[in-house]
Amino acid sequence: MTIVEFLEARLAEDERIAKATGEDTTYGFTWPNTQYEVRSSELIHIRRHDPERTLREVAAIRSLVELHGALSAQWAPNVDYGFAYTTLRTLAAIYSSHPDYQQEWAL
Repeated sequence: MTIVEFLEARLAEDERIAKATGEDTTYGFTWPNTQYEVRSSELIHIRRHDPERTLREVAAIRSLVELHGALSAQWAPNVDYGFAYTTLRTLAAIYSSHPDYQQEWAL
């Protein structure tokens, strides 16, 4: 698996989950009555990272992967495309806890 394939797969997962979450209106905007105590800071975090924001992040990261993936696949004499691969490694670091992440991509 290449780093571009890895990133495309993670972005597809994020997109699928965000879309599925956005369609789930079981509880509306209220937290269900549960046995679990939820701190207000957790609720703020959950609300800030809503499905619409996740979809915007996926679109932005996907555009970077497309641009830098294409650049890193090119070759031209006397041109250093190392920055493109570094960008891809930086983006992959977001998913470093995923089992398919390869340590060779670590920063």
